[in-house]
Amino acid sequence: MSWCEHCKDSGRIFSTCYYCDLTDGSNYVPEDYYNNLCYDDRYQSKCPVYKEHENTGSVVKKFPELPPDLFKVCFITTVTCEILGKPDDDPVMNGLRGFRDNILQKDEKYHDILKMYDTIGPIIKEKIKNDEDGDNKAKSIFSKLERIVDIVNNGEYDRAIKRYLMMTLRLVCEYGIQKTYRTKRDNDFDYKEGEFIPSKAGHGKKVYKNS
Repeated sequence: MSWCEHCKDSGRIFSTCYYCDLTDGSNYVPEDYYNNLCYDDRYQSKCPVYKEHENTGSVVKKFPELPPDLFKVCFITTVTCEILGKPDDDPVMNGLRGFRDNILQKDEKYHDILKMYDTIGPIIKEKIKNDEDGDNKAKSIFSKLERIVDIVNNGEYDRAIKRYLMMTLRLVCEYGIQKTYRTKRDNDFDYKEGEFIPSKAGHGKKVYKNS
């Protein structure tokens, strides 16, 4: 991975402050951009600022809002789209999103699985991306996800959750992060009382109230 050539560090000693030379120069790069887009070799295909500049040939006046799914922080999207090269609207992806939006977010008994996914998922994602056998690992995970979507489509939601949980805990063990998992589980996956937002959960990235 390398920094986007248009992302410039204007910070001084012991500080970091980035600006994008495709903007008008007064807009410093928001944290979500340089964390998720600027340090990414594929910024040309992912960054809205770069795309707008390429299309118009002019500087960008304002950083656009980024949709939460753009960041591809969850390990399911990493496996499906980044490693296996499947489209973002792959039937497995759409099936899991529908399960999240229509079932998991709306039923309190499933909220813990969403908390786990948003907290543990990014850790697993990094492990998979740095795994020398990541391609084979991704194929194995995707096969399990296909089966989970089939189970969801049959309306067996609790069974689908059990399958997902078994798959995730197996990855936790394979990557040696059992202690991290137990610590976060025992502390409600780092959520304090009143912080969890069901309608924002399940994207592979924690979103807090008032954050």
